[in-house]
Amino acid sequence: MKNIKLLLLQFVFNFAIAKGVCASCDETDWDVPTYLDGCDDTLAQSGIAGWFAIRCDTSFTDITDEGEWDAKIAAGEVFGRFDGDFIRGSFPVPERDEVTVGACGRPVTVAKNYTATVIDSAYDIGLTHFDLYDYVDKKSRIWNWGLIYCDGSTYGPFSNVTVKADEDASGETTSENKSFQLIFEWKGTLGIPKPVVLPFLIGKKLHP
Repeated sequence: MKNIKLLLLQFVFNFAIAKGVCASCDETDWDVPTYLDGCDDTLAQSGIAGWFAIRCDTSFTDITDEGEWDAKIAAGEVFGRFDGDFIRGSFPVPERDEVTVGACGRPVTVAKNYTATVIDSAYDIGLTHFDLYDYVDKKSRIWNWGLIYCDGSTYGPFSNVTVKADEDASGETTSENKSFQLIFEWKGTLGIPKPVVLPFLIGKKLHP
C-alpha cells in the first residue's frame, strides 16, 4: 500500500512538472495591457544625444513640466549636456542575474545589469569640459542620472548609478578625435524602463 502511495505521488509530481505549474498570482496578473498593431505602429530612432543628473536628495514633481526643469537648472539641482552634433552613445539590452531556487525550478531574474556608454567629442576652447567631467568622475554618487535621445526621449533618472568619466586621447592619426567617455552602470529589477518624451530638452542649456 505504501509503495502504491509513493508511486501515485511520483506520478502527480512528474505530471505537474510536465504540464508546468503557474507561479502564484492575483487577479490583476491576468490583465494583459492594450497595445497597438499594424498601421498604428511607428519607428523610434536610437542614439543617445545627451545626459542629465538630478541631486539625489530631490526629485521631479512632474518631469514633463518644462518650468520645473528650468527652476531646477537655475537652482543647481539639475545639470547635464545635450548636443547631438558631438555626443553619441548606446543603451543596449542588459545582462541578467538569474538564480534557480529549486532543483526542478525555472531560472528567475533577480536583477538586470544595465550599462550605457556615452561619448562626448566636444572640446570647448576653454577646456571647461575637463572640469565638468572631472566633477562627474568624483561626485557621481550624489546624483541620480538619466539619458536623453535625439528625439527628446528620456530614460531615468535612475538611482544608484555608477558613472565613470575619462578622457580618451588614444587616437593615432589626425582623423581621430579626442573625446570624453562616460560609462553609466546600474542595477534594475524585472521590467523594461519606459521613456518619457520631452522635446523641450532638445537644444536646452542644462546648466545655469
